[in-house]
Amino acid sequence: MEKQAGYTLIEVIAVLILVGVLGAVASTGIIQFVKGYEFSKENAFTTQKVDLAMQRMCREILELTDVIRVTNHHIEFISERDNGFHAIQFVPGSGQGVLRIDDNVLVDNVVNFTISYFKLNASGKWSTWSIESDSVHDLSIIRLDLEMDRPDSGIGTISFTTTVHPRLI
Repeated sequence: MEKQAGYTLIEVIAVLILVGVLGAVASTGIIQFVKGYEFSKENAFTTQKVDLAMQRMCREILELTDVIRVTNHHIEFISERDNGFHAIQFVPGSGQGVLRIDDNVLVDNVVNFTISYFKLNASGKWSTWSIESDSVHDLSIIRLDLEMDRPDSGIGTISFTTTVHPRLI
């Protein structure tokens, strides 16, 4: 009798099972890679959006010459750039708000936005600046705190902070 060359049915089934298991493991790794890529892409987009908004607010505040009205979420001022009236404000929404400068939306999905005002007192220590009791020329630092919502990421909110030293020319 001649010996036949080839694979048995059991060998073929065993190879198919091994290929299936390897394919399942590989697809899990590929799915995790794609999810990680999408997460980092969305983080980069959010960070870029907030960075642009913070830079715009800093530029406007840097050139303010007079402060008209302030709250913890709002500042109205006159700018040296165009001697015009400008306002930065947080407009809360249902769960998420927007941050505006004048009538332009800078960034959306804002959970909270706080503006803090500081002056350097006579003893060389920082204290809170008040529009009612202090001169606009005493205003040394304006701190902007922004919290963005990232519901799709599972990490909740992301906080951003910057400090501006207005020129007050």
